[in-house]
Amino acid sequence: MDECASARPELGSAQADAPHHAYSERDGEHGRPRPLDRSATSGSRGRATVGRRRARSGVSLPIAVVLIALAALQGALMAGTLSLLFRERRGVSRASSPPTSVSASNGRRSPTEVAGSAATSSLITAITRAAPAKAPSSPQPTTPVALADRALPIDAGVSAPTCDELLRRAGSTGESGPLAAAYGQLREAQRALVMGDMDGAQRALCKAALGDPKNPAIPLELAQLMLLRGDGASAVDWARKGLAQAPGDVRGQSVLGDGLARLGDYEGARRAWLKSLKIDDPSKAKLDLLSRLSVQEAKSSLKQRDLARAERYFRRAVTLNADAAVASIGLAEAQLMLGDASTALHWATYAVAVAPRTSAARVVLGDALRRQGELSQAENEWRTALQLDPSNFAARLRMSRLKKTR
Repeated sequence: MDECASARPELGSAQADAPHHAYSERDGEHGRPRPLDRSATSGSRGRATVGRRRARSGVSLPIAVVLIALAALQGALMAGTLSLLFRERRGVSRASSPPTSVSASNGRRSPTEVAGSAATSSLITAITRAAPAKAPSSPQPTTPVALADRALPIDAGVSAPTCDELLRRAGSTGESGPLAAAYGQLREAQRALVMGDMDGAQRALCKAALGDPKNPAIPLELAQLMLLRGDGASAVDWARKGLAQAPGDVRGQSVLGDGLARLGDYEGARRAWLKSLKIDDPSKAKLDLLSRLSVQEAKSSLKQRDLARAERYFRRAVTLNADAAVASIGLAEAQLMLGDASTALHWATYAVAVAPRTSAARVVLGDALRRQGELSQAENEWRTALQLDPSNFAARLRMSRLKKTR
């Protein structure tokens, strides 16, 4: 009885532990319990769960595959339809758009080159040489189209110091040095230009010209530096010296055109630019295209805060198309950013003459007048800009600031 009584508590404890430890049998050798295999149970539960999910969704796997295939077929049909619709338009855009790879420049990048002018020239050349989509009804002229009757403004410009003056100040004899020294002076000019030392850059280039007088690239470097200094006359002189040694230099013709434009010789500037681009039939359409491309280059330079390059390309744009109001407006804005309020006023006035009902032209004219101290006239231009375009944010901002100062 005692043995039976002692066995019952053991049985009771085993039953109490059964929910926590399920055993199939005992290990005969050691008497330890062996756990049950629950894989079968979990697998059956998983299949039951999947079955319930499929029952809820109501879409079987074969139906889902068929729907996906139908969606893919519909997308393919839509893509084919769009391709057929726009094939002709793409063909026209290829004829009027630049190739994806163009040569950047001939030779190394110049230290005074602000950014990629040679690449842009190659791009414009490729575009303007492309075949037009439709043949013109009349033959194209072989001489440049005359400028509009409207006279473009002429910048007053500045006079930069000459090489003799700079070398005399530095105590240099002005004698030619060894060729290796000329290369070192070019590097020195680049460093000075990066530091904003215009006199130092010009002095180094003058020494390089004395050390290597047969190198046509050095006069062109000086010509570009004169453009940065706003001296169009000196830029033309140095560009012509470089072209005398290398008449076919594309960069030299481009710089010459920029210098002539500063002097007000707009026809000569256009001839030089067209020669640098090797364009022999400057039709009105091509000139307008070149003007638009120049505006794009100028706006890109403005985003990069390269004001000198932006000013140069806006000037090209308005010279190539005198009626391009966006070019004259941009040129006036660039001049204001460069601190030349007098020149900005000339070009802003010209922009209003070209497009009197363009609010942006009125805004930049008001800005130029304010820089000149003509606050009442500036206010009139800003008010006119708001009348023309009530949503013009620039004009609203200026009027708001004006009210706060009163």
